[in-house]
Amino acid sequence: MKRMSLLLLGIFSVMLFAAVSVSAGSSADRASEYAISPIGQGGGTYPQSPVLDGGAYTNYDTIFVHGVNAEVHFPNSDLEEAVYNKDGLLLHLFPKVSGIRKAEINCPVPSYQLKTGGVQPRVRYIAVEYFSDIMVSGHSWPEVYKVEVYNGHVLVRTISTTFSSPIYSVQIIDLGNWYAFDRGLNIVLSIRSDITDYSGFYLSGYAARFEW
Repeated sequence: MKRMSLLLLGIFSVMLFAAVSVSAGSSADRASEYAISPIGQGGGTYPQSPVLDGGAYTNYDTIFVHGVNAEVHFPNSDLEEAVYNKDGLLLHLFPKVSGIRKAEINCPVPSYQLKTGGVQPRVRYIAVEYFSDIMVSGHSWPEVYKVEVYNGHVLVRTISTTFSSPIYSVQIIDLGNWYAFDRGLNIVLSIRSDITDYSGFYLSGYAARFEW
């Protein structure tokens, strides 16, 4: 009887340990699900900014485009040069003399018109990987101050935002809703520099997440 009690106690302990392990694993999975960015940095993961709302769609394709595919508007008296390197696009803005130096970068992304079965993927999250090379008083320049998204010739959203980084970073931009881009997606980055020195903006890549 004593041996039977010890055996039952041992079985109960194993079952309890297994239940705790499964529960912990499930919690870790859930935490991972909500802690990983929708668009990864350098093939890895990092905290979301903004947090991904995964409630609307269950499938997605994240398409990252290399920075050498981006284009800038010339002539532009604020731009010294645009250099296409193996690792992306580099823009040099002239030093500030009066006013603020500005430039625009067109970032086209291949898009879906339709998928098999008449499915039309939609986009809420876009991203850019970049850095700004001059630091003044704790702020890096140039900075992005506006993002526009086009569906073909139609302007879909204009987002007033400000971001810059002294190291390569991935900035995720939440469009606030899911939009169809069936005529081609163009992400337009507006950058500016407000310093009395040459400043460089490096664009290594940009992305869109298509969900359905």
